Amino acid sequence: MVNSLVRQAIAPLRSVYASSIAAPTAVEAMASLGLSGLQGYYAVRTLALGPVPALVVQSLFYGHSPAFHATAGTGVWDTVTPDQVLAATHDGLDRSLGPVYDELGETARELTAMLRAAAERASTRPEGRGLFAANASLPWPEKGHHQLWHAHVLLREWRGDGHNGILVAEDIPAREALLLHAAWAGMPLLAITASRQWTEAECAPAIAGLQKRGWLADGGAPTITDEGRRRRDAIEDATDEADAFAYEAFSDAELQHLVELAAVVGAEVGAKVVQPGTPPPR
Repeated sequence: MVNSLVRQAIAPLRSVYASSIAAPTAVEAMASLGLSGLQGYYAVRTLALGPVPALVVQSLFYGHSPAFHATAGTGVWDTVTPDQVLAATHDGLDRSLGPVYDELGETARELTAMLRAAAERASTRPEGRGLFAANASLPWPEKGHHQLWHAHVLLREWRGDGHNGILVAEDIPAREALLLHAAWAGMPLLAITASRQWTEAECAPAIAGLQKRGWLADGGAPTITDEGRRRRDAIEDATDEADAFAYEAFSDAELQHLVELAAVVGAEVGAKVVQPGTPPPR
């Protein structure tokens, strides 16, 4: 039961993360520090790491190109500190997520408590999860809506780090992983890679590699094959299994309740905080 629900427990809450990246108040908060566009995303997502070499960040983000890191990361930590970015992020959340959190009342508080319990359980097993571990090293904030955001960040990166480990074990490099995900999800193949600043020329060998594996069809539009879908489904199932430890203290009924709470809160935050049409960050 746990494995079948862990994906549902975290997916609806992408809007909570987006409230710190894509919401107007988040953009304003980063602008107050002199950070714009991708710099703001980079700063928020790496604030727990601080000024580490770009190659370290590239390894943890997995799918973003060297060009992305050169564009987004260069000079960020020359002008601001991680503490300043965290404070500005919290300020933006006070003006966006905070009011919705208060409106949701006990629903939001109960969700926060459950997510925190899962994140604290995950923190007892940080092995191999670098971006999760960095964020888990930060102190828990005091305000409820800050705790909701922090708990979601932890569980988001917990899942992401586990997923990346599976991709490494399957010998699927960044561009192929992105393209396979796009084909599996029914997205335009080059749209997702362009968002990570891979060029069409850089993607061509990756498409050929996926076709050689039999995961994308040869000729015409490179759509996913049945074998490719089976392989990608298996990767997602393995990610669920790697993710499950964080949630195993919950009974089946409690986990189902967590999924229901997350759906309510995620929908409300998405509707009231994040700009319509803004894609959720990954």
